[in-house]
Amino acid sequence: MVDVAIRLSPSGPEIENAAGGQFQPGTGARLRLSEAQSTCGSTTNAVTTIDQVIGVQLSAAPVSGNEPMIASLDAPSSKKNYRATLLCDVMTDVTTGTLSVTLGIQTSPDGSTWTTKASNTHYLADSNGSSGAGGARQVRLDLILKSGASLGVTDTDTVFAVRGIIRGSEDGITVGNPAVPETGVGTCYIAAEELF
Repeated sequence: MVDVAIRLSPSGPEIENAAGGQFQPGTGARLRLSEAQSTCGSTTNAVTTIDQVIGVQLSAAPVSGNEPMIASLDAPSSKKNYRATLLCDVMTDVTTGTLSVTLGIQTSPDGSTWTTKASNTHYLADSNGSSGAGGARQVRLDLILKSGASLGVTDTDTVFAVRGIIRGSEDGITVGNPAVPETGVGTCYIAAEELF
């Protein structure tokens, strides 16, 4: 096998390690990235008190025409590392009290069997802004860098897939952003990364 030098451009200088010698990526160097984004319409974005899969619409179970937002990487390896990020715009029209939104990141080795690997809760001020947020904010969840083996990835899996789930503490929360001209339209984003 011939080692090919990594260059900044085809005719540019070779990239070397800080201590000299041919470049070798270290732990944490990203190999692949998969991203997905979904815009929820104003009539399909109500966050309920049960877990909902994030897609074009929010639903407890994905149905035809409402496929979930999935970021996937083919042919994963138990020897590589993986991480994921989920972002969502949320808002409320509830006028009193403090509500909460719980996010979850689920992973799958086959695209059909899902396991929750990370979750967190975000507090959302009422629409009067009693907590200073004015009833809207962006919420985020990170699945921190983990080895494929610790996430249950095997070298025979066909895919490493991630999707997001969302649940509200009570009715009155929607995926939305009041700054968007189409009132009530909100965006969710998910990314999966494979790293050395």
